[in-house]
Amino acid sequence: MRNRVLLLRRIKNQIKEMWRATLHGLNELKDDGDTTDRVQETLKQLKLRHHSLMIDAEDLVAFDRPWQKKVAEEAEKELITKIVDLQYPKNCDEAPQFYVPLTECGYGCAFQHLASCFEQSMANNLTLVAGFSNSIYSTDIKEGEFPIEETSSCPPPTNLKGWTEVMCQLTQCAPRNEDLSRNITEHKKVFMKIEFVPTSVGFKPPGVTDEYWSRVASFHGNPKAWWTGQLLKYLQMPTEGMKNEINEALATRVDFTKPIVGVHVRRTDKITLPGEDSQVHKLTEYMEHVADWYDKYEMRLEKENKVKTAERRVFLATDDPAVWKETAGYPGYTFIGNREFSETAVDLVKRETLEGLKQIIIDTALLSKCDFIVGTLSSSVTSAAYELRQAEHLDASDDVASLDYSYGAVNYPNRIQVAIYPHTANATTHEIELKIGDIIYTDTNLWNGYYLGKNRRTGKAGMYPTYKVKDSTVYYSDIDKEIMDIYRFDEAEDDEGNRFQQILKF
Repeated sequence: MRNRVLLLRRIKNQIKEMWRATLHGLNELKDDGDTTDRVQETLKQLKLRHHSLMIDAEDLVAFDRPWQKKVAEEAEKELITKIVDLQYPKNCDEAPQFYVPLTECGYGCAFQHLASCFEQSMANNLTLVAGFSNSIYSTDIKEGEFPIEETSSCPPPTNLKGWTEVMCQLTQCAPRNEDLSRNITEHKKVFMKIEFVPTSVGFKPPGVTDEYWSRVASFHGNPKAWWTGQLLKYLQMPTEGMKNEINEALATRVDFTKPIVGVHVRRTDKITLPGEDSQVHKLTEYMEHVADWYDKYEMRLEKENKVKTAERRVFLATDDPAVWKETAGYPGYTFIGNREFSETAVDLVKRETLEGLKQIIIDTALLSKCDFIVGTLSSSVTSAAYELRQAEHLDASDDVASLDYSYGAVNYPNRIQVAIYPHTANATTHEIELKIGDIIYTDTNLWNGYYLGKNRRTGKAGMYPTYKVKDSTVYYSDIDKEIMDIYRFDEAEDDEGNRFQQILKF
């Protein structure tokens, strides 16, 4: 049964990839000056056929929902039990602990880092203790005002005397300046300084059994997003006061009883600061995906003999007030959101306040409630909204469209795939060789029928057709040395990292 689910999921994904490749090719014809009615009509008819196939594929997958729901409930219950047992020990003085000060970056980024550390603490049976006083919002927040609940019944340490510093990379942690083979459980109390731990989506979380991960993969199309969503649901648990503000926003700002698409447009510092990975995308790029979602939704209504049209509503969350002006070009859509926060969010000083933090928490919560999310997954807010959505639904893995990277950390192995067809290398088009059985570390989907990644056998990085690989059913979790040799942390100075950026612009 599991093999059938995986095959159905692959067919569904390949329908999407065929459409992306076809659309990319036809758009290039259009860009070359061929703007004839025939090209436009071909695109229109292909889109209708694509939507029809996707609806049929979704209906086919739905036959497995009853048994998948039972498996999902059991997996979630096991995870929650593990979390509660670890985070609420009987004696904090005796409990092994992992102290992590909140990273000095924005809300989404900081909790992304904390979720990675939470994986490590669970794998090593350590109680995770988070320190919120180090956050970028702490200068404006008095003690006891932080709007997120403490992660544990154990308080943060007042000093680190007797605590051992550790460092983490991908799926392993070790005492700093010691070999990665050393286990952090050799020390009772460990801490990590403020530094980012990349979340490698391609790996099974450390400490999780193959049997458990296989169960998650049987009901969810993106197991790591489901897993991280469950962790964030716990880590980002709002205080009672913050919960009331979220509920008020849910009750007064957006009616979620009717279809709505969430759009997150991240600009400002994500574009201008050194080391960031985003580019400016106009609202029209987001709205293409919004229109596609509503077109398919209305086609499903037609198939079910219901009303053929739906009110096209968009929940817009952005840190750039200029985006609201761009919405004037879409009279057929109703835009909902907090314009006032967009005006203040453009100012980093105002954003990094208690009120700014609350509004980001509310925006993320509302985005996660939308039927579909359009954004840039290089943004940790778009990613967090997508992950939180997984924690509330059986399988919402397809409920996102990203204008840049696919889900996961930039320039890290976000999928482990296996070649099922050979492919000939082409230096001109940056395509790499594949032989059947090759292991591929996939970085991102280029949204044009190609992936970008690196072949483990040849060590070559480049592009390859999406239909020529499949996701590996071998769950990697302890191949860090090999991965470290390929994905070094000094990407900014790494020729291979620069090559990846060149291909992305190709």
